[in-house]
Amino acid sequence: MVADAINENAHVSTYFPDTNILISFGRDQTIAKKLDKAVASGSSFVLAPATIEELARGVINGGAKHFQNDQRAFRWLREYNWPVLELPIPFIGDVLSSPARQGRVIPDHYVQLMDMIAQSAEVIQTRPKPVLRFRN
Repeated sequence: MVADAINENAHVSTYFPDTNILISFGRDQTIAKKLDKAVASGSSFVLAPATIEELARGVINGGAKHFQNDQRAFRWLREYNWPVLELPIPFIGDVLSSPARQGRVIPDHYVQLMDMIAQSAEVIQTRPKPVLRFRN
């Protein structure tokens, strides 16, 4: 687990957190302290689009009961403005210098999604799915 690898003797690194680490960040102070310590030591993070999608779905599906804890992870991610990786297919197309299916989703859209969750006031329980309500 990424958080277990971060200790006092760790050198400055770039980490690729998975969804479970980010969920734990909001719900477990020990994990939050380890990640904050890594950042204070100069380490950084990069984010995968799939991780952001999975985390965002979890926030919505978790509803009001877990919203504030789950929202902490998004606020932390946005506080440090960690970069979001390109989507896999366009990235591979660039690497191979071949035409790849270009979607309309770009990394900035994931940043917007994280901002939306980080700045939301609450999750409103509605049927069939909960929705985010924004601060006025």
